[in-house]
Amino acid sequence: MEILSNTFNITAIGQNINCPYEFKLKKDNSEYIFAYCTKGSGLLEFKNQKMIILPNQFFIIPKNKNNGFGSYKNLNWSVYWMHFNGEIADNLFQKYYHREQIIQDAQIITERMDLFDKILRIHENEPNTTNKEYANILALKFLASFVFRDNEQLDKTSNLEDLVDSIIDFLVCNVDKSFNSEDIVKEFNYSSSYIFKLFKKKTGYPLYHFFNLKKMQKASEYLYTSDLTIKEICYKLGFQDPQYFSRIFKKFMGVSPREYKKRQKR
Repeated sequence: MEILSNTFNITAIGQNINCPYEFKLKKDNSEYIFAYCTKGSGLLEFKNQKMIILPNQFFIIPKNKNNGFGSYKNLNWSVYWMHFNGEIADNLFQKYYHREQIIQDAQIITERMDLFDKILRIHENEPNTTNKEYANILALKFLASFVFRDNEQLDKTSNLEDLVDSIIDFLVCNVDKSFNSEDIVKEFNYSSSYIFKLFKKKTGYPLYHFFNLKKMQKASEYLYTSDLTIKEICYKLGFQDPQYFSRIFKKFMGVSPREYKKRQKR
């Protein structure tokens, strides 16, 4: 059992829900750190560069480097995190970082987050050696589902999963538009009730919730990198009512677009 722990070992795990996780710079950290944002926004410092983390994004930062992360501008966010080490960890990080892109996108999958909860419960219950080894195996599977997610896409054989992937691609590619149920039905030739039920089952999100999330990710990007006004961003993302746009943005990001933009200048 000791050999397995040396191969891959969780050293800490937790989740912070709707709270301002304080930004901390970790100097010469001896462990790898995984974090996955599901709500709000965070800040990552990597190679002396600060980057914004948005919902449905994750990162793994390497050991023995000066890195830090936390909530963005002290805003509330929800994040799942894990510290890990072992012989496999080096190779796992290299597989993950082959694109040299530290922040990457990943969809919420219900089974994946259920697995995280299971690992967390084992650790919270002060596991014995056998349970700890089991948790390490589950954690490796959990991390692999992020690192090798492209490979999982190649292995899919289910037409239903292919349909959900097609819907996701369609929504992401048309984030600047607005759609009603009839538009979705016409595009994919299935009933709206079937599409919405299947999408929620496979992703954990209602379809329009997911679509608005992608719109707010794009809105955050515009607010952070462009000089567009809030009203211009609203119309650019297919919204006709700036007040409605602001309500949706605050629901996902925790503050209004105006406040979010103001904090960029601090």
